[in-house]
Amino acid sequence: MIIFLSPQMRCCLGSLIVFMAGLLHNCTPINPEPQPHPQFCIDYEGDYHIVHACDCVVYQSHGGNQGRFNSPDFPTPYPPNKNCILYTFIGEPEEIIKLEFIEFNFKMPDPSGRCVDFLRVYNTIDRPEVNEFNKHDMEFCGSYPSIQNTVYSSSRSLVLEFHSDYRRGVPGNYTGFKGVYQFLDRRKYITTGQRLEGKHCTYEFYSNATHKKGRFFSPFYPQNYKPNGTCRYNFHALPGERVRIVFKNVQLHDTASSCRDSPDVIKVYDGLDRSANVIGHLCGIHNDEEVVSTGTNLYVAFTCDDKNQKQGFAATYEFTSNKGSSTINDSGTSIHASTNREFQNKTILLVCLASVRTEGGKLSSSTSILLQIQKHFEKLCTQDTTMIMVENELEKF
Repeated sequence: MIIFLSPQMRCCLGSLIVFMAGLLHNCTPINPEPQPHPQFCIDYEGDYHIVHACDCVVYQSHGGNQGRFNSPDFPTPYPPNKNCILYTFIGEPEEIIKLEFIEFNFKMPDPSGRCVDFLRVYNTIDRPEVNEFNKHDMEFCGSYPSIQNTVYSSSRSLVLEFHSDYRRGVPGNYTGFKGVYQFLDRRKYITTGQRLEGKHCTYEFYSNATHKKGRFFSPFYPQNYKPNGTCRYNFHALPGERVRIVFKNVQLHDTASSCRDSPDVIKVYDGLDRSANVIGHLCGIHNDEEVVSTGTNLYVAFTCDDKNQKQGFAATYEFTSNKGSSTINDSGTSIHASTNREFQNKTILLVCLASVRTEGGKLSSSTSILLQIQKHFEKLCTQDTTMIMVENELEKF
């Protein structure tokens, strides 16, 4: 059977095919890149954009939307002698901004380390403008590996400042940058415990009839934590309950040695304070690390030094019944070590969180623990734990 279509029907069908192809090609719509222009510059109080002869482009949230941004003429080389382009991102009152750089290629810094062409980041401003009193938080130049490829704002506003220097002759072969932005609900990054009055980062979490789960974060998350930070998180379950914590994302400065020697660490104590046994010790990068208390209290301590701040951690907690738990028993101690760590020149590989029964609930010697692991190996790894592999010695925390 042959069907003849009129010109009008063929046109409609063609448009439908193009529309459907677009949906298949890009399931998540990305907004087109606006063109910078002086008329888009925001002026509340300062005249920074006038003094620096800036062009401007503004990205306004419409409720959690996302889009792309890029340097002038990307992916062809950016033009020289661009004194200032301001990229201003403005979220709703309860939003923050996430920028992720996909490509970055600028002129390398000069011999003194100064960026001749640069992209400056203002991500701790309260209002969507910069002035002569604002100091940039970061400055990027060079190649992609040298920059922080994901940036979060502390508030609803973030500004990028692009500058390229004057060059004689043929422009440099530097393509600039391309990235995507997203407006996020900042309320999802609020610790749900009670912060102690007069304490910057000490929280208490109490189980009750209406509060059985929540979340907690390193300070300033999802931004990087600040230097020399100390945080304490105290969890208090009801009788007959335990505390279950899952570290969903951990990104700490790593020294590539044992966590015991790492400057930025998370320690989890099986009790009210530091006098209790350590059942979790995290450094470096981890995802979905679970720790469960043996009793009603759990104490988490986070500390960092003054160098190489990273994003920190995001974790969830839940007060659960201790009935039916097979991974930790009342007289046991959880043994946990980081993956592929060095301890006294011995390689340790631990790929599960295991519960080992010890006499009186106390941590015995490494040799004794290893004997118990070997004795209960099949039993442990056929329950709720995955396989455990230990080479030479197990680190004792």
